Amino acid sequence: MRRKAGSGFSGWLTRADAASAQGARSASTTGWRGHSTAGRDVHGMAPDATDAPPAFAHHVGEFQNHASIAAALGLQTDSSTQDVLLAAWRKWGAGVFPRIDGVCAVAIFDDSELVLYRDVSGLVDLYFQGPATGRLSFSTELEALMQMTGTPRRLAPRALHEYLRFGDIAGPHTIWQQAVALPAGHCLRWSGDCARAAQVTDRPWPDISRLSLDDAVDALDARLQQSVTARLQGAQRPAVFLSGGIDSSLLCALAAKFRPDVTAVTIGFDGTEHDETPVAQAVARHLGIRHEVLRFSQGQYASAFERLARDMTQPMADPATVPTLLALDHCGSHYDAVLDGTGADEIVGLMPPRHARLATRYVALAPRAVRAVIAGALRRHPRLARFAVMAEFEHPAELLIRWNGFGRTEIEALTDDPVSFADTLFFRTFESHRWRSHADIGRALLNAMPCDRLPQAMIASGADLRFPFWSAEVAPFVSALPVSHRHTPTRPKRVLRSLLGKYVPRDLWDLPKHGFDFPLGKFLADSDFRVARQHLESNRWQHNPYVKADASLAYLHRLVAGDRSVTFRVWLLVALAAWLEAHESVHD
Repeated sequence: MRRKAGSGFSGWLTRADAASAQGARSASTTGWRGHSTAGRDVHGMAPDATDAPPAFAHHVGEFQNHASIAAALGLQTDSSTQDVLLAAWRKWGAGVFPRIDGVCAVAIFDDSELVLYRDVSGLVDLYFQGPATGRLSFSTELEALMQMTGTPRRLAPRALHEYLRFGDIAGPHTIWQQAVALPAGHCLRWSGDCARAAQVTDRPWPDISRLSLDDAVDALDARLQQSVTARLQGAQRPAVFLSGGIDSSLLCALAAKFRPDVTAVTIGFDGTEHDETPVAQAVARHLGIRHEVLRFSQGQYASAFERLARDMTQPMADPATVPTLLALDHCGSHYDAVLDGTGADEIVGLMPPRHARLATRYVALAPRAVRAVIAGALRRHPRLARFAVMAEFEHPAELLIRWNGFGRTEIEALTDDPVSFADTLFFRTFESHRWRSHADIGRALLNAMPCDRLPQAMIASGADLRFPFWSAEVAPFVSALPVSHRHTPTRPKRVLRSLLGKYVPRDLWDLPKHGFDFPLGKFLADSDFRVARQHLESNRWQHNPYVKADASLAYLHRLVAGDRSVTFRVWLLVALAAWLEAHESVHD
């Protein structure tokens, strides 16, 4: 899937007064006016246009089974994507969306109804604005949506609070008050009056709850082989991102079976704390495929960070996005198809850590004052101090958040706003799953946290990434497996581990691993904290109306003085300041 700014789709529709439109159009589209575009530059679309077309269908992303769906509908296998999607919608309705094999976003207008769909991966954005006004504007790019509507840009305080707590902003929230993100796995239907958004359910799936682990491994092997083969079909210079972990190593093994000319690409870091190069090299060597290790300088990281600040649709603080952008730049000029293991965590699920399971299920039942006493007592004993986190939370969901962002009271001190996270997707998901199994909670919360690193880097670079784990034949199958096949408290990703063991000896990869990470502390400290000082000490930041500059500088001074506990908090502020500087109109 290749993403580049301006290459998605955008459009708007409005239901005009029926009397004035009487006789102007066919019965199926009487009263509709609007405009849409796809496959060209979607920025700068005029807010006024002629009558809407009788029907259209736009698609961005992957559509691996285009030919088979066309054949099932009685169409030529080389029919246009628009013709296939319109015919599929007319036959199956919303049931067409789970049939599409690949990460994607779709817009369909047919029979006086606009339908927007964003697949469950969330790797392709889709935004809309204004259904309550009788006009609905939509776009796969937030900047294009704002330009098209011409609405004054007002930053949403709750989105800012969410960013400072979580490091990203999950749909339906966006950084702008006026724009809404369609949540992943949802479909929005609008016929000119009310808009209805609903989660799209998977196709009916055979009961595989009694499938043995060995049979599950064999079935997954066949499905993943098919997915990898389809996504490398026609590639002249294929590659796979290889971190040395289970997901990427498995994709490398399957790709090597089909394409021995595939190249494994690994991002290396100086030192041993973050560098997974030795494991990746061992896997590639065993598979007999070419292995390329990419290493970048601090100067390159700094330049990439500034590019991201300019190109990101909204603030996002995953530190790994910086090296990811540089890697995608390289891959975009050297390879024409790159496989990535994103999706494996989401479909298998992650069991929460033991301390979080105990705290959310049992410790959280104690009053906060009691928990404060317990936490204080634990902190006074060096051997027990690390367990204090189990009792000193304000809300139990905090123990399961990915990034160590600012707490609620800290954000209130930074912004002078009252802060609540109750309406965030993460907290709402926790409350709806709180008393389910730990496996269900972990999986639901993992999918409630955006995976914006790749989408943002793909838009900035234009590289072509493909995601075999999000196949329509892989993701639902793995999700339907018994929990004991997917993971146990001591063996996460059990079915994936078993499958990888068929191709690569365990002693090469079954090692402690921290996941793809970036030496953030080293980056921030480089050249006397140059990047952090450049943005947090700038005159523009000193006068920003959203975060108190003196309070943010206090965190920077703590980091400079050696307090590493505030590293990610300073990063949140630096990334926000850089984004605000690159989007000056936010101050209007």
